[in-house]
Amino acid sequence: MNRLKYLLKNIGIMAIGQFGTKLIGFVMLPLYTSILSTREYGIYDLLSVTVSLLLPIVTVTVYEATLRFAMDERKDIKDVFITSNVVLLIGDTVVAVGLIINYFLGLNTLIKEYSLLLFLMLLLDSISYNLSNFVRGLDKVKEVAVSGIISSVVVVVSNILFLVVLRWGITGFFVSGILGVVSQLLYLFFSGSCYQYIRGKNDKKLRREMLGYSWPLVANNVASWITIASDRYVVTWICGLSISGIYSVGYKIPSILVVFQSIFNQAWVLSAVKEFDSKDKEAYFTKVYRLYNFGMVVGCSVLILSTKVLAYYLYSEDFYQAWVYVPLLVISIVFGSLCSYVGGIFLAAKDTGIIAKTTLIGATLNIIVDIALVYSIGAMGAAIATVLSYIVIWMMRMIYVRKYIKLEIKILRDVFSYLLLIVQTVILLIVPDYAILYPVEMVLLLVIIGAYMDEIKIVMNRMTGILK
Repeated sequence: MNRLKYLLKNIGIMAIGQFGTKLIGFVMLPLYTSILSTREYGIYDLLSVTVSLLLPIVTVTVYEATLRFAMDERKDIKDVFITSNVVLLIGDTVVAVGLIINYFLGLNTLIKEYSLLLFLMLLLDSISYNLSNFVRGLDKVKEVAVSGIISSVVVVVSNILFLVVLRWGITGFFVSGILGVVSQLLYLFFSGSCYQYIRGKNDKKLRREMLGYSWPLVANNVASWITIASDRYVVTWICGLSISGIYSVGYKIPSILVVFQSIFNQAWVLSAVKEFDSKDKEAYFTKVYRLYNFGMVVGCSVLILSTKVLAYYLYSEDFYQAWVYVPLLVISIVFGSLCSYVGGIFLAAKDTGIIAKTTLIGATLNIIVDIALVYSIGAMGAAIATVLSYIVIWMMRMIYVRKYIKLEIKILRDVFSYLLLIVQTVILLIVPDYAILYPVEMVLLLVIIGAYMDEIKIVMNRMTGILK
């Protein structure tokens, strides 16, 4: 009971902070798509995914090790703080040198034009990841949540100022994001009392241990980037920036489910580490997996059913056609979330090699299928490739996880529900008559819910216990 309360408490706290950030991006989407052109949005998205690619490489994903080692009572917390930040400083310096070289040689004109903003995004994101994980490792989850709220408020106010009042366009969009991260960092540094740890030392032995843990996660993060973001590059290359911008907007509705995934994963890693050595861990990990899978599948079904309605209100006319990519992207989020759940078990076991191996195989498949399908059927091929790659990663991790924990899942029931999500997607794409479309979609949703009666009973019993 206590460990479930711990997980639920952290999920609740994370939700407060994450919902602010994600919901604001969702609510502000009509403003972005009305002020920015499809090309400008495509440029912003392309640079953003470039930062997400560079981040794990230049930081050696040391921020992942920061969380795990900050929770290790055998390590000096001050040394963990200083050692990780020294690694970040070295990586960010290398990027700065590379951007300067590109600026004078003009190797990439787009990066040259936005080199300063690109560097600031990378620098601040790397510090933000590390500091947030460090504070989480100290079990100060509330501080991380509040920092997310502060960042969200700053982003909203600055977006209105820069985009609506001053009309700075895409530059204002960049600056707003940067100011949001700065406000978050300042709050975390002081509220998390991080200044107490600046007297630590850059411990060489600790650095080797941390890098030994984080090195495989570089490959994992790069491969994850390939799976998630390379489709933008492929679509841009084959279909152009405008189509890429539309395809990128298609990710905004699935981002609703990503919010829940992100909240859960941040809380789950903490619980997985704490409970990994418990005697009845298999029963606990199985129950959480089944409840999480239930929530993600039902959430996916609801979003597929609501896709056209949400797109009508959230997308401007130029971006409305992005709705066709939404269902498959939402399904990919479901499998991505299950991959992350199992990945949390490997992180707790400090076996990051399996995480990297499975993600690399999935990413390789993704980029091959991506290019082939985008050439054949356009941007829709990128969405299909993303789904397939996540399914492959999920299947491999479910096999490898038996090395540590045997998850007792109802695989036939789960596969049946996944197939129903595909059926929902096909019907949404081929049935134009709303009088037929929505009743059929609703029936499929109810069938999916009915398939998870065991999980519903667990939730109802838990709620009944809380109310008593």
